[in-house]
Amino acid sequence: MTRKRETRSLTLMIVPHSERPPLSFRIPLWVIPTAIALASLLVFGLIYLAASDYRLSSRLKELDRRQALQEAREQDMRRTILTQQEEVISLSGSVERFRAGMLELESLSRQIRELIGMEDVVITATATVAPASYNMQGGQGGSEFGDYSMSLAVETSNEVEAMQLLLPGTTQELNVLLDALTARVERIAPEKREDPAALEHELRVLAAAPMRWPLEGEITSGFGYRVLPEKGYLEFHRGLDIGAWYGTPVSATKAGEVAFAGWRPGLGWTIVLDHEMGFSTVYGHNSWYLVDPGDMVEEGEVIALSGDSGRSTGPHLHYEIVLNGIPMDPMIYLSLGNP
Repeated sequence: MTRKRETRSLTLMIVPHSERPPLSFRIPLWVIPTAIALASLLVFGLIYLAASDYRLSSRLKELDRRQALQEAREQDMRRTILTQQEEVISLSGSVERFRAGMLELESLSRQIRELIGMEDVVITATATVAPASYNMQGGQGGSEFGDYSMSLAVETSNEVEAMQLLLPGTTQELNVLLDALTARVERIAPEKREDPAALEHELRVLAAAPMRWPLEGEITSGFGYRVLPEKGYLEFHRGLDIGAWYGTPVSATKAGEVAFAGWRPGLGWTIVLDHEMGFSTVYGHNSWYLVDPGDMVEEGEVIALSGDSGRSTGPHLHYEIVLNGIPMDPMIYLSLGNP
């Protein structure tokens, strides 16, 4: 017969205080180490779970702290952006006022130029270095509002710099024009300065006047009465005598039409040009004339060559400016020549 393998066991008996029979439990010995091992695993598992829970709690606290810090930074960024936007709006308003002022200056410059006849005069100015760009620091993080305010600020700053570079030239031009206007007003009779319409008319007459020299040379005889030693009496000289070598080119002092080209007693070979606003100019004592009556000439165009024809003591040019038939002192207009 096959014998059964004997299994070692532990018997536990529970004896009640009552008359009930005792209770006995047989526990195999291998259950005890197994139970101890399971209990140990359970303890270690609980310890691991507790440690994991602590780490997770610490991580959550750190994440909460970082989130709170990020929220604080974002709030600060929003406040900064709002402040920047207010600054940009204020700067934009200043730029609009600056632009309006520049437009007013340009309009005033055009009006003065048109009034005194200096539309084609170029006035150069030295440009100055504009101050550094208006620096707007948008917050990091790619905020759309920050990027917009930064872009608008940079654009506005660039526009300010461009206008600042133009400002010295505009200011200098306006100063030159105001000086020219003042010089012209000083040549107008005081009684006509009080009437705006009369003042404007006189300024437009001055603007139409010939202000260019017909040639370069020294004035040998001025406008007005002069003594003629050989005749022993005063004579009214209607223009200027400008010394020049024989054959020097003579230029038209203003655009106009040739009214006369030929010989005149006393003046010799003479050219007369008619201009706008009742002005005419006379060029006498020429050795040769290069235009004919009816020709249209431009300002600065050569119309004759100087000489000593007619009543003359040597080569020179006799130059007259006549306004509505009345001879005027050419120096009144030559001294107003464009800068």
